[in-house]
Amino acid sequence: TCQYDRAIPKLPSKCSAPTLDQVYPILKGFSPDLRKLSSLQLMQKYLEMIPYLSSEYLSPEEQSHLAFQCQYLEFSRGESFVRHPEYGRGILILRRGMALCLGTVGCHGFAAKSVSFQIYGLDDPIAVNEVLVEDEFLEDEVPIYRFSSYSIVVFIPQSVIYEVLNANAKAWRNCARWRYLQTCLAKWAKDRIMNRQAELT
Repeated sequence: TCQYDRAIPKLPSKCSAPTLDQVYPILKGFSPDLRKLSSLQLMQKYLEMIPYLSSEYLSPEEQSHLAFQCQYLEFSRGESFVRHPEYGRGILILRRGMALCLGTVGCHGFAAKSVSFQIYGLDDPIAVNEVLVEDEFLEDEVPIYRFSSYSIVVFIPQSVIYEVLNANAKAWRNCARWRYLQTCLAKWAKDRIMNRQAELT
């Protein structure tokens, strides 16, 4: 465990989604090489949890650039999350607390039928596959997460992930596109079952 990871950082109170530079302001005074090394020490652990963002596909420079675009979010007990008001959907990785997936919500805000109850603990990446597909495709099946205690998460916005995959053909071709396809097929199969059940009732 690196020295940076021994304590949960105190997030700046004036920023709703602080970046790495804002959580660790000392990084701004480092040389470019030391900034890169420090960002990897702080964030590489989390990026390695996402197969298409791992060092198997991304160079240290790419991972460092991505690390500085990640954000830290805070949630109070009982607070829910579907998408960030500014950055939209994304991957969540808990650094503190616990999250529950209790159902889904539509793009226009209406509640949908509950999905299987899921619990996420520390270092459990959330929405690794789902974040790859467009909001329009998910329709009324965007998961809604509720936090059972005060929580701090690492948030990787969907737009940042798209930017990385657009620039790194290998990550998309060899990994992300298959996860995209898996998510699409799973939804197609679920929709087909639900439509069949509706025809029989």
